[in-house]
Amino acid sequence: MLGKKFREEGMSDLMREFQSFVANPSVFMQSFVPGHKSNSSENRYPIVYPHRQVDDNTVLVEVDVPGYDPSRLEVLVQGKSLTIRYEKTEEEKKDDGKIVRTREFTHQISLPFEAEANGVKAEVKNGVMSVTVPRSPQSLPHKVNVVSE
Repeated sequence: MLGKKFREEGMSDLMREFQSFVANPSVFMQSFVPGHKSNSSENRYPIVYPHRQVDDNTVLVEVDVPGYDPSRLEVLVQGKSLTIRYEKTEEEKKDDGKIVRTREFTHQISLPFEAEANGVKAEVKNGVMSVTVPRSPQSLPHKVNVVSE
């Protein structure tokens, strides 16, 4: 059985490490990921915020992508599904060989309605990508007249 002092000190060390990770995951990751650079905002994963329904026919999805190359961001929409992807490959030559780093990110979001694919708009401004998704006219409710005989 562990002594009381060991349990208290061990748990406080674990909590300190966890709080350090939450406060600055990039610095924490340097010790685990070879070549991880904490000074680059692109080295952290994008933060995808929960989608907001602007009105009955429009949804807004926002993603933090600071330092990411907007030309490498890809937005795909099909039915009630929105997918955001990013991929970047870098090659670095060293004296002892070549290092290839691939950075990938894929996030899929379920939409509350079928999307009008041709009306989806995505723009990046100040490190935040905003994706506006309109509702497909085919997914709007249709009133049916009831007739009696």
